[in-house]
Amino acid sequence: TVKAARDTAGTAMNAIIASLKALGIDEKDIKTTSIDLSPQYSNASPAKIVGYRMSQQLQITVRDLDKAGDVIDTATAKGATDVNGLWFEVADPARAMDEARAEAIAKARTSAGAMASAAGVTLKGVVSIAESSAYYPGPYYGVAGARDEAATPVQPGTQDVQATVTVVFEIV
Repeated sequence: TVKAARDTAGTAMNAIIASLKALGIDEKDIKTTSIDLSPQYSNASPAKIVGYRMSQQLQITVRDLDKAGDVIDTATAKGATDVNGLWFEVADPARAMDEARAEAIAKARTSAGAMASAAGVTLKGVVSIAESSAYYPGPYYGVAGARDEAATPVQPGTQDVQATVTVVFEIV
């Protein structure tokens, strides 16, 4: 019945959510992204509904990356049957981009200063600054299934934010 499918899915999802909270995942970082209730049909002709299947998906934000593997392991131990991927992103992309821009401008100033010195001129000031490209790290998708043997390793690597600027200096 629909009620039986909902009850089974709800019991499993409540256990998963409780276990994630026990790991220290804040409630604001646990988001239901989909709920699907589908009839299950018999193989007979004509096909008849023989039951229902309910599935739910959560999106979990893990702020302590050391817990990422534990989150996957705990969720699958409590009944999650699919882990659809990982997405790593910069927590504050605007601040990271501002820092990348400042670093790019500092490097431009250093380079221009070296060239001006070699040419026997001095830099007076900035005439213009233009940003020609910016790079925000995109998604990294890693797919994992339910595992019983070892803890799920999660290696986020680095998230680099890059800015390219063109700075025109006045020389005297």
